Amino acid sequence: MLIHLLSDYIRNPDVRRQFSDNPDELCAKYGIPPESLKQLQSGNVAGMLKHLAEELSNHALLGQGRRVFFWGGADITVTGVSPDTGKVNTRVHVTISGTNFPTDAEVTLQKPGVTLQAKSVKSVSTTELEAIVMASEAGSYDVVVKNPTTGTSGTKSQGFTATA
Repeated sequence: MLIHLLSDYIRNPDVRRQFSDNPDELCAKYGIPPESLKQLQSGNVAGMLKHLAEELSNHALLGQGRRVFFWGGADITVTGVSPDTGKVNTRVHVTISGTNFPTDAEVTLQKPGVTLQAKSVKSVSTTELEAIVMASEAGSYDVVVKNPTTGTSGTKSQGFTATA
């Protein structure tokens, strides 16, 4: 695996020497395909990151119906919703502000016993989302922004209120 080679290369001078002397042999020992070796030798960082992502997504720890992440990035925060009120059973176009929003964010309105999926979620930036929400009953809802890849989320407690 490329991640193992990179880790060993950083920590072990013998691995650095072996890579310098015979990179093909060392990469074969780590099970790294020739195209990844070319990316490594050319300094193609984007190509190496893509290979690392593929390795991690196929790794045994990431299979078996669950995902284990070794680093998850920054926490999602939800700081505002505008407008923050709407009528029951009426579509409301909202702008959600915060930090570290993923491009594939999922938005829900939640209160005890009720979870409503927002429609047409659009990533404007890492700090702004647009969505259409529609509450099915009156009350205050938490607005939750979730990263479907990592499972992490951020919540604005009572961020949206539906009125009758």
